[in-house]
Amino acid sequence: LNTPFAFTEKWQSVPNTYNAGVLLNNSIDNVTLVGAYVGQVNSTGSFKVNNNGAMATLANEIYAFGGMYKNAGISANLWAYNVVSTEMAYWLDLGTKVAGVSVKAIAAMKDPAVTTATSDTATAFAISAGTKVGDIQLFAAYSTVSDDGQQFGNYGTGHKKTKLPTMGVYTDGMYVAQSGSDAFKIKAATKIAGTGLALQYVNNSNDTVANAAMDDMNEIDLIISRKLGDFNVKAILMNRDGYGMDGKPATQTGSQQHVRVVTSLNF
Repeated sequence: LNTPFAFTEKWQSVPNTYNAGVLLNNSIDNVTLVGAYVGQVNSTGSFKVNNNGAMATLANEIYAFGGMYKNAGISANLWAYNVVSTEMAYWLDLGTKVAGVSVKAIAAMKDPAVTTATSDTATAFAISAGTKVGDIQLFAAYSTVSDDGQQFGNYGTGHKKTKLPTMGVYTDGMYVAQSGSDAFKIKAATKIAGTGLALQYVNNSNDTVANAAMDDMNEIDLIISRKLGDFNVKAILMNRDGYGMDGKPATQTGSQQHVRVVTSLNF
């Protein structure tokens, strides 16, 4: 699946997948209509795939309806979700190109079936812009989530990843898509002698959740990718700086360094 609130994440060696029924209609020029029923997922309650990839019934089944429009100058996608007995969710994104800059705006809303003191109708907004200067791709994004107790990530993985454009490698949907989060991201990417290079910085701030590490998290990623023979190799060098890092108590800031190397072979 590839919808804003229910999608397959491919960052793990084994992706999360769904049992779902999907209907598509392309009768109208430039328009795709989608209806989907999502009943099972192989990652129950978190991003971790179940043993042997076993499917489990979702605690709350999902009905999704989407309309996608695209022509030479603009794209627009509108989605509505009914998460049974839990909430209604809505997603709208608009994209266009202005003076060589690709711009996208996102507005989303969640309306819980039961309103409580910590869970109310919530909104999320984001904007991103990308362009190319010579051989360098430049990208910047900002997102904000209201502090009404709702998360705007992937239903199938406990909101681990998100379609909000501010997500980093570790500073992902568990940070930027949480209630009360404000995040921004800048990225530059190029290719030199067959080697892909990307440098990005992500900042997430949140003073409304109990996890103090989310109060102010900074992440810098250097991503190096290259094809070696039949193998695709990607190395990520990461520095994270925020509360509770490197064994520090939640009231103190610290830093962590991570190295991730991913090798894949298509066959």
